[in-house]
Amino acid sequence: RKDKPLPFPVLKELYDEKIYITISWAKRSIAEQNVLYKFGRTIPGPILTRHRDNFSYHIYGLALDIYLLHKGRMLEWYSMTEKQHKLFINRVVPKFKNLGWRWGNLFYPPEYHHFEKPFNLTLNELNYYHPDVTNESLYTQIPNDIIQQYESMYHNQQQL
Repeated sequence: RKDKPLPFPVLKELYDEKIYITISWAKRSIAEQNVLYKFGRTIPGPILTRHRDNFSYHIYGLALDIYLLHKGRMLEWYSMTEKQHKLFINRVVPKFKNLGWRWGNLFYPPEYHHFEKPFNLTLNELNYYHPDVTNESLYTQIPNDIIQQYESMYHNQQQL
C-alpha cells in the first residue's frame, strides 16, 4: 500500500539530531506474538505484551516498538534517566505524532515504547478485511527451538 506507515524519515531526522533510536519490533508473525505473550506467564521474565494471536497491530505491520540507544544498548523505559525521558517525550514522540502515529503512553498499562498507525481501523476490522493474516490456528504451538531462543536471550540479558 502507498499509505503504509514508514518511519524512515523520522529515524533519519532523529539521527541527524544525534538522537539514536532503534526499532525492536515492527511487523511480527502470530507465532512471534504468541511467544512474546508467554513471557511472564509460562516463560520466565517480565510480561512483554498483553495481546496474543492476531490482536496486535504488529501483526499487520502497523505498530513499532522503539527504544533510545545509549552506548549501543537499548534503554528500557524504567531504566532511563529523567533527562532521557525528557528527550524521548519532547523530541522523539512529537516527530512520530506529527506523522499520525499513536503513542502507547495512555494504554493501560502504559506501553511507552509502542507506537501504532492503524489508519482508523480497529483490530476487529483488520481481522475481518485481512483474514489471510489469521489463516493459521489461533492456538498454534510454538516450536520449542523458538521458545528456547527467546529464553536464552532473556537469560543472557539478565547476566549483563
